[in-house]
Amino acid sequence: MRALALKTVVSAAVNALRYSLGLLVCALALTACGKDPAHEALGLTTENAILPLYADFAAASERLLADNEQFCKRPDADGLATLQEQWRRTMLAWQAAQVILFGPIAVDNQAWHLQFWPDKKNLTARKTEALLAGDQAIDDAALEHAGVIVQGLSAMEYLLFDPASAELNKLAETRRCQLLVAQARQINRVATGLLDHWRGGYGKTFSNPGEGNATFPNAATAIGALVDSLALQAEVVARRKLAEPLGLGSRSGIPQPYSAESWRSRHSLANIGANLRGIDRLYSAGLESYLVTRDQAALAQTLRRQLDTTRSALDAAMTPLFDAATQPPAREQLGALQAEVAELVRLLKRELPPALGVSLGFNSNDGD
Repeated sequence: MRALALKTVVSAAVNALRYSLGLLVCALALTACGKDPAHEALGLTTENAILPLYADFAAASERLLADNEQFCKRPDADGLATLQEQWRRTMLAWQAAQVILFGPIAVDNQAWHLQFWPDKKNLTARKTEALLAGDQAIDDAALEHAGVIVQGLSAMEYLLFDPASAELNKLAETRRCQLLVAQARQINRVATGLLDHWRGGYGKTFSNPGEGNATFPNAATAIGALVDSLALQAEVVARRKLAEPLGLGSRSGIPQPYSAESWRSRHSLANIGANLRGIDRLYSAGLESYLVTRDQAALAQTLRRQLDTTRSALDAAMTPLFDAATQPPAREQLGALQAEVAELVRLLKRELPPALGVSLGFNSNDGD
């Protein structure tokens, strides 16, 4: 037993040493080319996190459009299963990219066009059925005029997974197919637009802060935008995606499973997993090593440990959130996950900003 315990301690120490050496190598790489470490971190974040996340989303949305078009040409059970699976993949890609809360995504509230949530009054079902009950052809213009509630991945989830809509015979109807294809085309249009903007001028604007850059007049403003995104996304996961549906922290303590994200598809925990992967990727691409250049290796290691612990807590969850909310043992397990995400929020909000010499924006401080 002592030998096993010693082996465990030694293994943990070796892993910690490897991690520290890896961080040191990455930090040295930030300064090796003579470029300012902050600017280098921003460039690495753009190239290794933001662009790949948006590229994955754009590719998934393109496949989603093709699968919708194919299904509507020849509706069958296999086509529906393929379409549902591609919806899941596209939602995961969006959830991973969701951590990027600044830039083109903030122009004209693009995120709302991709996902209307939370939907506390079940507006998605009501507005979608009202649109389907009309007699006007459902094309791109009609969908745009109808508004964000019937657009995006949440509205498509209603069509593909809700018992009121997801039967093969219903989905094969002309108007439902028109709506599915119009939704997929709109999702793909937004996704490719985000990628194009980052590949174009905005990526350069973000990666090169300084004099003459009206958006990011100095590196601290760009680094601050990253930290804001990390903290706010983690807080949304802790409060809205976990605590609220589980009834944690509310006066009544009553679970609210229908407030869970993507409850119709039982995809809530998968979404959270993608959120955590997005947070990890945005942090590790440049900020993690940048912390070391600022003599903050200990905090970098603490954050890495918390990200890994949070991921392990998610992996341990076996019951869909919608069902777990009303099952005490499973609810307790997800409560443990929520506590780990809350600790990640604390690190991102309270310890990371001063270590990087930045201040959080208003939203990340008030929890909205």
